[in-house]
Amino acid sequence: MNALVAVRSNATGLQNLPPHQRVEAARQVASNVMAKARAVAKANAVAQKADATVSENAYGERVVNNELGRDAFLQLLVLQMQNQDPLEPVDNTEMIAQLAQFSVLEQMTELNDGFEQMSADFGQLSFITAGNLVGHNVSGLDANGILREGAVERAIYDQGVVYLQVAGELVPLANLTKVE
Repeated sequence: MNALVAVRSNATGLQNLPPHQRVEAARQVASNVMAKARAVAKANAVAQKADATVSENAYGERVVNNELGRDAFLQLLVLQMQNQDPLEPVDNTEMIAQLAQFSVLEQMTELNDGFEQMSADFGQLSFITAGNLVGHNVSGLDANGILREGAVERAIYDQGVVYLQVAGELVPLANLTKVE
């Protein structure tokens, strides 16, 4: 750190360093740059681990989600501020751009949460509608595209899709062609 102060004061013309001190200052600056590079690499690894979520799809296969979430973005921003080069701090325009990106990320997350809630509400409404069709005669295509006709025996809600059991077969509510 003393070498950095000496280099900075030398840049302003306050003192002239002998050659051996300039070499030492250059080594310390290089060491700080390498430390910063390691910190950024570590931050990237932390962000990937923090936001990598593992889930299973409909076929039982593992699916890894590597999206950069708002928490990881904020952690990266803080790490960047902690590990910035004191000789070249972050420019005001860069900081404003990063804060704007964070603001947009936050708004998109809130919008996505709203859509998920609306989708869940729509699924419940569809299920209630399907429940009202029990006992009514309907026509519709099953998952294989075969026309099924008959009385609705029951309504089933499975993974966001509402099905009607017609003549022992499942017909998606969206595939109904006729309701009597």
